[in-house]
Amino acid sequence: MIRSLHARPLRLPFRQRFTHAAQIRHTTETIWVEAVSDAGCRGIGEGCPRRYVTGETLESALEFIRDIEPQVRQLNDFSTLCRWVTSNSLRIDRHPAAWCAVELALLDLFARHENQSIERLLKRPAVHGIFNYTAVLGAEPPDVFSVQCQRYRDLGFRHFKIKLTGVDHDDRNRMAAFRDHINQVDSLRFDANNAWHDLNAATHALQALAFPYLAVEEPLNSRNYDDLRQLAQTVGTRIILDESFLRFEQLEYLLRAPSRWILNLRISKLGGLIRSLAIADRAAAAGIPFIIGCQVGETSLLTRAALTVAAGHRGDNLLGQEGAFGSLLLERDPFAPCLTFTQGGELDTSSWDFPRRHGFGMAPINLP
Repeated sequence: MIRSLHARPLRLPFRQRFTHAAQIRHTTETIWVEAVSDAGCRGIGEGCPRRYVTGETLESALEFIRDIEPQVRQLNDFSTLCRWVTSNSLRIDRHPAAWCAVELALLDLFARHENQSIERLLKRPAVHGIFNYTAVLGAEPPDVFSVQCQRYRDLGFRHFKIKLTGVDHDDRNRMAAFRDHINQVDSLRFDANNAWHDLNAATHALQALAFPYLAVEEPLNSRNYDDLRQLAQTVGTRIILDESFLRFEQLEYLLRAPSRWILNLRISKLGGLIRSLAIADRAAAAGIPFIIGCQVGETSLLTRAALTVAAGHRGDNLLGQEGAFGSLLLERDPFAPCLTFTQGGELDTSSWDFPRRHGFGMAPINLP
């Protein structure tokens, strides 16, 4: 059924740089995949390889896709795709973002071939109505940080995530600027991007912030679960796991103390939509809340795929969504519709009528 599989990098400049403890970004780092059937039907997919998250690079992602192309071209429907995912879990573990791009392209292709939406193909709730997103503030110098705060305040955001650097003076200055600009906050969480390598240093720094917050993301070295659990108990907070949670099997450890954890589910990081849905379902059943996150610089295509997960867990353990920056961050988003939040961080999907669209309902436009 699959005649060809094309993969290439997308490099799109940002309107402004984005800074956190692990990286400063000025452009995207994204893989775009197009799958074409014998009948000429096309599906599109995207993945975001990140060396500091999954160990992938653009080059390694492209090499992996070239290696698996002969096998992928033998997949002719959703059921054979699911079987391949199950039987190749270890390979996907090593190349999750690369596989994500391929899998999304195949899902899009199979759904379009059957003249149905992605959600109908996956037997998931339809995407409709309004989805709410969190404002994300990078670890920028105070003057830049203040401008970001002002923009989010003008847009009416009430849910925030602030990047920390682990440098006490800098983080306290940003918190002071945040207090000056933001009057009403319904929820606040921090993201340290593994900034501290010492449990005592992390404990001291978080206690010194003296601002009520929901949780802190990745404060210590990734997958250091014992110290993370102790930090959560000492500080009296939850720990959000991002780089420390990459696959379904890691849930087993977390089930011992589910009240300490929140998962950051990013489709690209977890190796595609099929695996992300399975993790979200299992976490919800175990009472472990989660956030549907995003990679900095992803396009509207990955935002759309994440809506499939969100639509199935409204009113469940879903604590928030990140992303939908669209053309607010990218100089141009190469997919239509451009999924960008508006006032209050809301993304109203009603006008796009995704339940009646085929596949993800997205179209590439003006790709570089």
